[in-house]
Amino acid sequence: MSEDGAVIVGGKQVASTNMCPHCGAHFTMKKGSGIRRAWCLRCSAVTCGKPECDACVPIEARFEFFSGKKTAYDDKIKELLASGARLL
Repeated sequence: MSEDGAVIVGGKQVASTNMCPHCGAHFTMKKGSGIRRAWCLRCSAVTCGKPECDACVPIEARFEFFSGKKTAYDDKIKELLASGARLL
């Protein structure tokens, strides 16, 4: 799995981060931590695990939707918003 970012403390890298393809959040992976993560088959990437990121709506589509552009994900975004999900 590739590294999307890093946690740096005192000028030294102490951890690698991954970026959620659905919300853009960076997170560290700790084996055995019990933190729920998910694999998105469409994006071929690990998501952060937040319930609102279970649905495949890439961050780029969210930005385009909120800037007024039409996307292929508009119906799914509207459904998530109606359910009270926080998308950005």
